[in-house]
Amino acid sequence: GISCELLEVDFLKCSVGFPFMRRKSKYQFSVFFDTTHLSGEEEALEFQVTAQSGNLERSDSLLDNQLLLSVPLVHEVDSIITGTVLPTLFVYGDSTEASRFIKLEDSVCLFQPLNLSLQVINTGPSSLPGATVH
Repeated sequence: GISCELLEVDFLKCSVGFPFMRRKSKYQFSVFFDTTHLSGEEEALEFQVTAQSGNLERSDSLLDNQLLLSVPLVHEVDSIITGTVLPTLFVYGDSTEASRFIKLEDSVCLFQPLNLSLQVINTGPSSLPGATVH
């Protein structure tokens, strides 16, 4: 049978106990993990799987007894971007006749300042690390 024991917060030991496993035989089993306590900062989950036996094994065949599995994580987010601009209306471009403009030599053109305020909210279950707004 199979028995699993959580030895540390990040170390699970599972024993697959069979009195006899025939040569070149395979056995499959599954382990389910609760991922609700992940911080969201992880890029991937890594699992180190090691097979050991109480029987003697040649040292040149021990290299295939370890496996490192890496599972990339997808972060689920629900982001909302809202914004306001002040003033809400200004004159720009072709909406004014060109004959109404006066060009003054060596004068600095005064522009109307715009205040653009944005708010980004993440209501999703994962954190939103490194978010940028373009």
